This record gives sequence, C-alpha cells and structure tokens, in this order.
Amino acid sequence: MNSNPSVLRERVIIFGRFPVPGRTKTRLIPALGAAGAAEFHRRLTEKILKTVKTFAMLRKMEVQ
Repeated sequence: MNSNPSVLRERVIIFGRFPVPGRTKTRLIPALGAAGAAEFHRRLTEKILKTVKTFAMLRKMEVQ
C-alpha cells in the first residue's frame, strides 16, 4: 500500500449477490413471489450502485 497521502483514496466496496428467484429476499416471497423478490433485489442493487457512483464523483473515491 502506498502511504503517500496524495495517492490515498477513500474506497467503498459493495458486496452483493446475483438475484436468483427463490434464493433472494426470501422473506418477501410470500408478498411478491420468487421472481418479484428477485426483481426487487435487482432494483435495490441498481439504486445503491447509482447512489454510490454519484457520491464518488463528488469525492476522491473508488467504488469496487
């Protein structure tokens, strides 16, 4: 790791899973169905990525 402060950047690491129907957001399956819960998960992930990328443009930050 480089200790030069001008090179150091903040970093956000986003962990996620592929939205597999029947295995994703299982507590929402009774209300949304397996496909609906997976689609909800996919949309939430997209929203998080968009929000973090927008924030990253305002700061010196990496998104992984």
